[in-house]
Parts: sequence; structure tokens; C-alpha cells
Amino acid sequence: GAAAGTAVAGAAVACNAYGEPIVQQQQQHQQRPSHYDNNRGYHGGPSHDGNDAPVEEYPAVQNVRESVDMPVDESGEIQAFVADTVVDATGVAVVMSEEDEEKEERRNYMKKGLIAALAIAAIVIGVSVPLTLKFTTGDTIYVEKSSSPTLSPTSAPTMAPTAMPTPDDFPAMIDVLFPISGSALYENGTPQNRALDWIARNDGANRSPSDPRFVQRYALAVFYYSTGGAQWLDCFEGDQCTRGSPWLSSDDECLWGGIVCVDESDVFTINMGRSTGNGLKGTIPSELSAIDTLDGLQIENNQISGTIPSELSLLPSFTKLIAGNNLLGNPIPEELINKGILQILLLERNDFDGPIPDLSGMRNLEMLFLHQNRFTGAIPTFFGSLQNLEMMDISYNSLVGDIPRELGQMSSLGEFAAVSNDLTGRIPEALISSGSLHTINVTDNSLTGTIPNSIGLMGSSISGRQRRSIWLRSNRLRGTIPESVGTIPDLTEIVLDGNDLSGQMPFSVCNMETGTTSRTFNLRLLATDCEKVDCRCSLACECSRRRRTNFIRRMTAKNEKTA
Repeated sequence: GAAAGTAVAGAAVACNAYGEPIVQQQQQHQQRPSHYDNNRGYHGGPSHDGNDAPVEEYPAVQNVRESVDMPVDESGEIQAFVADTVVDATGVAVVMSEEDEEKEERRNYMKKGLIAALAIAAIVIGVSVPLTLKFTTGDTIYVEKSSSPTLSPTSAPTMAPTAMPTPDDFPAMIDVLFPISGSALYENGTPQNRALDWIARNDGANRSPSDPRFVQRYALAVFYYSTGGAQWLDCFEGDQCTRGSPWLSSDDECLWGGIVCVDESDVFTINMGRSTGNGLKGTIPSELSAIDTLDGLQIENNQISGTIPSELSLLPSFTKLIAGNNLLGNPIPEELINKGILQILLLERNDFDGPIPDLSGMRNLEMLFLHQNRFTGAIPTFFGSLQNLEMMDISYNSLVGDIPRELGQMSSLGEFAAVSNDLTGRIPEALISSGSLHTINVTDNSLTGTIPNSIGLMGSSISGRQRRSIWLRSNRLRGTIPESVGTIPDLTEIVLDGNDLSGQMPFSVCNMETGTTSRTFNLRLLATDCEKVDCRCSLACECSRRRRTNFIRRMTAKNEKTA
């Protein structure tokens, strides 16, 4: 429908939200009827068309309370001008003068034609109500709802929202939100469209678009709709949330389940990932980049698909993305990589493929999990430049080639795992003897060569107590087990079976104190192929992948005997 009337015979022809001409009644100087309520408009008594039946109330919409001034000429008639029709969130058509239009054009983000787009948008959103103009004074037009609307909402709410926007609120909302979401605000059924409809009509918090926290509340609503919030397992709208208030409740968003705020006002972390997930399905919306205080997003163990929005790089302090066990795929945005502020990136058990992208820009990265994806190619040498990386897991991919010796240059690397790839060549001596390394697991590859004697230096620069683990199972290693292995402090696991090792178990290993619990700092697992290297000199021995219960039984028997 047209958003503007046509200047004809010295009078304005305005159109309603459906593009139908609005019939203008003869201008009369009269007082408002007695049944006009300043707060609700016409709500009873004779209707404006002369029938005795009361005007039907529209349960989700309040009528506008303010009048709209219309310019008149010297004869008292309405001046001829082209009237733009704005339909706000309440479905009220507001006729704007040229002066008002000029003011509207000066708004920071409003563009020419936005007023016309709003009329179309209101129809798409489904909140439009047919309107008529009623002349009640010589120079003022009052707006009220028609008695017989041609469209009705699919399901009328049982009661009106606690407060509705004024005619100026909806354009102000668009002014704020259009730069964030663009035309998605107007597309029927999009998460952005649904979030706009909710915050404009149904949000009990009734937050003004001028409120600095208006945007973060809108962005969280977009996240809710983007991830199928109604199907969440916990904290969905109307739910008895076990860890706070349900989402989209009238409570402050800092009280919603899974939201952590700073200063009780600014969203710091969104945590909708749990060990069993929370039933999230959908995509990560780019609108999260509008929450400029957001530090972390935790959504692991769900069914989030699509890609990581590059807009997250716009966040000034975004340091944590924990999104393991989802359906995410390429790419890892270059913008986010080169931002250089991420500290934790956990993308394990997703659908990323191809070569591992260049992550050298993530100079502050401390934890990287990429296991159980479909990465191919060689392990990149750029990892040697990530001096803050402490934990790195690239297991269960299709990586090939040698382990780069550059990994031994990583001064902070404490844990390295590359299980079940197709890695070949020797274990770099600089890596396995690294003073920062406390855990290495390269099980199930095709590594060759011998175990270097310098393995005794593993973790030598670690201050304080730190459990150490060596997992070299199922490779093609040969030679003997170095005596220096038994000198590694706090070594709790030595797993060497499935190789071509030979000789005797070093005396230093046989004499290591043993323990049974995961909390022990003593040796609790020593696995070898006993027909090649017999480990039964130690109570922690487990021959050729035998069940762990054998060791526990021996330790229990020993304790009972000494008791």
C-alpha cells in the first residue's frame, strides 16, 4: 500500500496501513464525546459511525493518547500536502507534517523512505490495525481504531502489555536497531523481527530505546529466537528456570538463567552450555556484537549450526568462545583471529574441515580445542609463535606428516594432544623435553624412532606440584625405555604399549611410588606390552591394555595385607 496520500483539490488524502484511502469527515468544532477516555481512546457508548454497538477493543493495542496537529490555510481548510503514514508498534497511523518529516530526517540513522518502510514492516510484523481519522476540533485530527478491522492477530493475548510504546517509540526503536539488524527487522518471522515485536509490545520491562541497556536486551531476545528458545530444556519463556529467571520474563536480563553481568547491569557472559546441553538449535546471531561488554559465549553440547559470526570481532573484550559439540562449520573468521584478544577457543566435535587455518594472530590464546573435526593436512608451524598457548588438542582429525619441532618453542605449552591422526616421523626432542610440558598424548599415530633420553626434563620449569602424563600408545616406537623417565616428578601415567619397545623396565620406574586415585601424585598407571617390556615390577603395571581393575585389585590386596 502507498505510504503517502495525494494532494487533491486542496485536501490531504492519507492512507491507512493497508494502503486504503482514509475518508476524512467534515471538519467540525466539537468537544470529545463523553465516552472518550484519555488513556484508552473510544471504549464504549455510541461508535463513531453512528451505531449503538460499542467500538470493539483490540486486546493487544492501546489507542494513541496524543493528537496530531494538521496545518490549515486561511479558509480553515486543511492545507494540501503529501502526508506520510507511519505505523508504529501499536498499529497506530500517525500523520506527519513537513516540519516533522524534516526533524525525522535529521535522526542519526533514519534514511529517506524509512517511514514508508515502516508501514510495510508493520503489516509484515502483523501488528497493524485498520484506522480511521476523526475530526474533533478545527485544527486537530484524532486517531482511533476502526470498529471492523479486516485483519486480526493469529492469537490474541489475554491481556494487554503493562505499557505500550507511544507513537514516537517505534521509530526510535528502528533508529537504534536498524544499524544492528538491518532489513531483517522487517522480514516476517526472522529472529530479529520477533525480538522487535516482543520488545515493542510484550516486554514487561518496558525499556526505552534511549536506555543504554535497551540494545543488550534486544540482542539477547534475538539470541533466544535464533536458537529456538521455546524448545530449550531450561529457562525458556514461562519456564520454572532452575538457575535464575526464565528468558523474556519482565525481570532484568541480568537475572535470566545463564546470564552473568558485571555491576548488576552489563552482560558479561552468556552461558547456555551444560554437560548435557540445553536444547539450543539454530545459529549464533551477529546481534551479540552489539553487547559491547560481552566477554564470553558458552554454548557447548547443543545443536548450533552455521558459522561463527565475524561481527564478534567488533566486541572490545571478547575473550572466550566455548562452542564444542555442536554443528558449526567453516570458517573460523579471520576478523576474530586477527583481533588477537581471544584467550579460549573451544571448537571440538564440530564440522570444521580442511587445513587448520592460520591462527597466528591469536597471540593471547591460552586454550585451543579442535579435536574431533575433519581437519586435514599437516600441523602448521605457526603454533610455535603462540607463546601464551597452554593447552592444545587436535586429536581425532586427519592430520598427516611430522610434528613440527616449532612446538618445542612454545614457552607456555603444558598439554599437547594429537590422538588418532596419521602423524609420522620422530617425536621432536624439543617438545617432549619442554620445561613447560606436563602432558603429552600422541596415541594411535605412526610415529617412529626412539624415546629420547631428554624426556626426563619434561615439566622441569614448572613450579609447584603438577601431575604429569606420557601417552605414546599404538605407534611404531622402538628401542628401550630411558632411565630418565623414572626421574620425572609427579609422573602419574606412563602408557607405552602398542609399540616395538624392548629391554627391561628401568629400575627408576619400578621403584616409583604408586597410588590408585585420580588425585594422587604417585604413579597410578604403567602400561606396556609385557611380553616385550615387563612392567610387573610395579604395582601400577597394566600389561597390554588390560582392564584397570587388575591394578586396583592388587593395590587393595596389598593394603589389606599391610593392615
